[in-house]
Amino acid sequence: MAARKRPGAVEEPSKAQQQEVKKLCERRHPDYVANKDHHYFLRQTYDGGPEYIQANLWRYPAENIKSYRARLKRAFPISISRGLVEAYVGYLLKEEPVPAKDLPSCITAFMEDCDGQGGKLIDKARTVATWALGYGVVWVCVDKPPLPPRTDDKGQPKPYSEQEERELGLMPYAEERLVTTVLDGKIEGDRILWLLTKEDYRDDADPFTSSGEMRCRFRLWTPEFVRTFEEQKTRQGTFYTEVGAPYIIPPSVGEVPWVCYRFNEGSPFATPGLFSDIAYIERAIFNLYSQLDEILCKVTFPQLKYPLEAGPGSAEAAKVLTIGLDSVLPYSPTIQGNGPEYFAPPASPAQELRASIGDLRHVIFSLALMDGEMAATQQQGGAKQAGSGVSKAYIFEKLNKRLAVIADAMEKGWRKVFKLVCKWQGADPEQVPENAWDWPDSFDVKALADDIAEIVGILGINPPSPTLKKELLMGLVRKLLPKADDKLLKIIEQELEAGLENDMMGMGQQALAQAAQQGQQGGPEDEEDELDQEGEPQAKQSQQGTAEE
Repeated sequence: MAARKRPGAVEEPSKAQQQEVKKLCERRHPDYVANKDHHYFLRQTYDGGPEYIQANLWRYPAENIKSYRARLKRAFPISISRGLVEAYVGYLLKEEPVPAKDLPSCITAFMEDCDGQGGKLIDKARTVATWALGYGVVWVCVDKPPLPPRTDDKGQPKPYSEQEERELGLMPYAEERLVTTVLDGKIEGDRILWLLTKEDYRDDADPFTSSGEMRCRFRLWTPEFVRTFEEQKTRQGTFYTEVGAPYIIPPSVGEVPWVCYRFNEGSPFATPGLFSDIAYIERAIFNLYSQLDEILCKVTFPQLKYPLEAGPGSAEAAKVLTIGLDSVLPYSPTIQGNGPEYFAPPASPAQELRASIGDLRHVIFSLALMDGEMAATQQQGGAKQAGSGVSKAYIFEKLNKRLAVIADAMEKGWRKVFKLVCKWQGADPEQVPENAWDWPDSFDVKALADDIAEIVGILGINPPSPTLKKELLMGLVRKLLPKADDKLLKIIEQELEAGLENDMMGMGQQALAQAAQQGQQGGPEDEEDELDQEGEPQAKQSQQGTAEE
């Protein structure tokens, strides 16, 4: 008698099908395999928290497990890499990219709602830039929800208008993916032939029947279709099964709808990030801080040594251990001949640790080309920290070039995304111009601050020339708004001219009022005589004296 199937049981595929699907879902690109642990460490470093502390705090030689656990509880992440990534992203988006005029309507709608949930594209760009800086590469998938079929009165397929798709929430959307989720693929130039991706999800759809376990869903992307596979666990083991029918990609798209963002040369599955090396230096600093904390604790709470003739397990030793400290070093009084006293480790190792931490921090900021930021935040002074004006200018120029490269990569990546949106909507992708979303080309990170300080200093002495004031202020406006069009600049220039004219008129009226007030008091002539540098008041006094004689 054949065994009955349990309702809702998963029907296992044949062995041949299982082997084929298993081989597909478990294949990995060599670069992905070689950098898997590295990418996981980078994610730990950026997130911080207990997981980072538990995995990266080293146990130094001769440290017992009790001391290590106590030090583990006191440890704290320092998040240098996270701060540097956020600083770079802040520089990149200090001035928001400018969209081109006359963009297709689908692109305009996409910029207002790029994730199908009302999210702005500028927020998505900030996340993509953050992940790309941290990992070296990030992927963006441009997909579109399937449209439910409908027919007209004659039974013919009735297409949806763009307005209807927008109201139903069925417009194309973008979803960023970490490099750890793109497992394998074939890429020739800029064309992606196929990709294998994975998504982690929790089986929690039904509170009664779901298992609550974490599972994986794999997707095979090709220019023609998308196939989905899910991990299934049974008593016989784990196998993979295909879910649903393949999702057909419209011929108008004709490619794998994924875009790769990377700022350095390398594999799209493992490109070196700008902060890959910095993360390991940060881990060393994290451990040095913990060791320094251990020394400070031992210096603050020194160990007690006590003369004890009896053995460690005797009643006398038990009394000694109840005096308030859990660490007592007994010794024979015949050897030392001294009474109880406290002793602490020397302070010189702490000084060495502080010096090492300072040197490593300097290396980190040098790699990130932010030596000026380190000098400003630490305020340690000295030629070594502050550097000369020439060296600062050189570093800022290198930082500006690096930011320009990143901005150019972001601009090209989003242009590819816009073209995919047009293809999903059946629009002509050639309508997307080169500067569809124009990112800044220059980032005067410190030069701008220096220019502002110089201009404010000149205006502080109130130069008499209104033309000079206007040119200085207009130069500052052009630096602050490099993407401003001629119309906006003309309006600002007219407002500056009107403001300066009012200032000059106000200054003239104030001068006339002061002169009239001084004339009524009759004091200016006497003051001028007293302040005369040619000696005229003394001459008048001598003439009067001669007349009296």
